[in-house]
Amino acid sequence: MRAIARLGAVEVASLPPPPSVLHDEGEASGHCRSQGARLVGASIPDSVIDRPIVYLMALSSESSPVVVAAMIRRLALSREQAKNVSAGGRLVDRALKRLTHKGTVRPSQVYRLLVDFSDEALVLLLAKQVSAQHGVRVSLLKRHLVAYGKNRAIKTALTGRDLQAMGLKPGPQYKTILGELLDARIDGMITTEADERVLCSEAARSAARCRLIQRGDG
Repeated sequence: MRAIARLGAVEVASLPPPPSVLHDEGEASGHCRSQGARLVGASIPDSVIDRPIVYLMALSSESSPVVVAAMIRRLALSREQAKNVSAGGRLVDRALKRLTHKGTVRPSQVYRLLVDFSDEALVLLLAKQVSAQHGVRVSLLKRHLVAYGKNRAIKTALTGRDLQAMGLKPGPQYKTILGELLDARIDGMITTEADERVLCSEAARSAARCRLIQRGDG
């Protein structure tokens, strides 16, 4: 990637000390990121990893917004790359805390947490945990990632047109209802279109009751 070759254009003095996942570039950090890339590739076969961007995301996660913005300008990153570098590292840190917590996390919660992650963010997520050398948490994170790789292919049988045909008024509630149907599918609570229609009927009745209450008729 040509952009990474321009990394030297960023004044060294303006950069923070390398974060732990980047420490000892020739050994531990390279191994962590390579292992993270392999695990993501195995869990999500269609993933495409921009490895230099993973490095920059790790660097940006411990840099000030001013430094990150300067780095993006000087490296002339694309819009998508800039989005990853500017926000990816912080998103990864928040997700890492949630996904390695001892408490129960439903498959749908994992999906919602990771659905907007780029493949590079997923690599960094694993690389950071591998670098921490906490075997139990790494295993937990791997299981979450494998499940996410399978669950992101799940779709609802019903669409917005189906909801309208069932008498539901078009609007923001469509996104909410379809999201709830998807979550229920991912969590294994429903498995068929008939199950989805039952949940939609319940949502329609609930919406009707809310409208009555708002009008003062309930």
